[in-house]
Amino acid sequence: MVLDTKFGMRSPDRDNQGGQARLAVIGSKAVGKTALTVRYLTKRFIGEYQSDTDMIYRATMPVDGSKIALEILDLSSNLDEVVVPRETVAWAEAWLVVYSITSRESFRVAVRAVEAVTAACGGDQPNPPVLIMANKKDLEHIRQVPENEGRKLAEQYGCRFVEVSAAEMVSQVNDSIDGLLRQVSQLKGQTSPRLRKLSVSKMFNQLMNRSTSSNSSQDHRPIMPRVSLRDRTRKRGHIRQS
Repeated sequence: MVLDTKFGMRSPDRDNQGGQARLAVIGSKAVGKTALTVRYLTKRFIGEYQSDTDMIYRATMPVDGSKIALEILDLSSNLDEVVVPRETVAWAEAWLVVYSITSRESFRVAVRAVEAVTAACGGDQPNPPVLIMANKKDLEHIRQVPENEGRKLAEQYGCRFVEVSAAEMVSQVNDSIDGLLRQVSQLKGQTSPRLRKLSVSKMFNQLMNRSTSSNSSQDHRPIMPRVSLRDRTRKRGHIRQS
C-alpha cells in the first residue's frame, strides 16, 4: 500500500531543497510502529491499528529550513525471526527500530533487529543511521525494560536512542526522527555511489516481487507480506481515501 502525504509548505522562494531520505521502520508486533510513523507525519495520534500490510508513506518534510523528500517503509511483519531482506537493506538509508518498554520480548526482537541491520549493511555502511525508539513511556507503571538497557544497546552498536510516548510526546518523536534525517544528510557524501543511484521504483518492485514469491513458497518467514498497491492521499488532520 502506498500513501502520499501532502503538507502545506512555505513559499518556494524561502524553501531549500534538502534532498531525499528513505527510512525503514522495524520491530515486533504491537509496539507502535505505525502510531509513531503517523504521529511524525501528521502530528496526530491514533491509538488502535490493525494492519497486517506493509506500508510505504511518501511525504515532503521540513527539516532545518529545507525540504526532504521522505519515504518511510513501515514493516508490519511480526519479527519472530529477524531476517533483513537484501532489497530492504539496499533501499533503506536509515532505520527506526521500535520496541515497547512494556514488553521484554519486544526488546529482545529489537536487539536482534539491530544486530541484523548492522550485519547486513556490512562494508557499505559500517555505521548505518539507526535510531532505537523505546515507545509507550506513558505506561511507566507496567515497564518491563529499564531505560539503561536500551541505552547500552545503542552504545554497543553506535546507534541513537530515545524513550518516547507516541500518545503524549509528539515533540520528542519529531525531534528524534528529524535528527536521524540530519544524520542521513550528513552521510550522503560518504555513501557508496552504487547505493545513491538506486532507482526507488525498481527497488520497490523488487521488494514487492520478493513478497509475492515468499508467500507462494513453503518458507513462511514473516519478512515481507504481500502489499496491496492502491494510491491514497493523506492530508494533515484527516485521511482521504479514493
